[in-house]
Amino acid sequence: MAIQLFSLVLVALIPCRPSSVLAQFIDVTQAQRKISEKVDVFISQLPTPTATIDLYFSNEPTTQGQRIGTDVLNCEQVLSTITTGTGELDAWFFVPSRLTDGDVQETVRGGTYYVCLTISPLDTRIVAVDTLTVENTGGIINLVAETSIAQGLSASTTDVAVLNVIIARIKDPSENSTANITGGISSYSATVSSNVSNSIQFLTVYGVSPFDGPALNATTSVFSVASISSPPEVANTTIAEIVAILTGNVSTSVNLMISFMNIGATLALGLNIPL
Repeated sequence: MAIQLFSLVLVALIPCRPSSVLAQFIDVTQAQRKISEKVDVFISQLPTPTATIDLYFSNEPTTQGQRIGTDVLNCEQVLSTITTGTGELDAWFFVPSRLTDGDVQETVRGGTYYVCLTISPLDTRIVAVDTLTVENTGGIINLVAETSIAQGLSASTTDVAVLNVIIARIKDPSENSTANITGGISSYSATVSSNVSNSIQFLTVYGVSPFDGPALNATTSVFSVASISSPPEVANTTIAEIVAILTGNVSTSVNLMISFMNIGATLALGLNIPL
């Protein structure tokens, strides 16, 4: 599985406003960003003392004065916050992989995109627009998941072992940097096996919140969680506990192996899991 990433080239525009109201201005700090990466934004000339502002990310040609949901139908809300009352705001959002706040859900691809600013009580009317270009990289760049197993709490029964299944992090292998996954990790499927199958028996798998209720197939040794309601960002996160009993003699060395078949992201297109 793979997640599509892209580079951004940002062009800031100073929008027009009526003379009675100061013109808002958006400045995106980074010149290039990938899907799920953090984007820093500086917004100035905001009303005082405070106001609620929203940022929308859209692929539709957008101008100041149009309305979200009426003139701009395909977009993703990437920020909603209250201003500080100083007339300026340093904010940030993560680049989305899909546009879901509209009539049709769309995948973010190469081309021109618009970062649209709205301010209450103007509600959905766009008061400033920043134009950027999403460059098509010409292929798919993969993120990978680093996973591991570790000895859990000692069981009270002799020869019974409890093993923690861990997703350490999701990373960009080209930079060896930890990637932020928009919406978090929502599902997984994996197998548990041993180098000496007749010396160990897998008894059950317990879920670790929020990855509750995994099912273990006794024949295939596959265990999985199809979907969770509150997907987390993973950082050395234990997702399951495997309970096994050793059935061989004391001289038998047993190696356990966990192989992930897939790890699902809520909003991202998918993840490439290394063998």
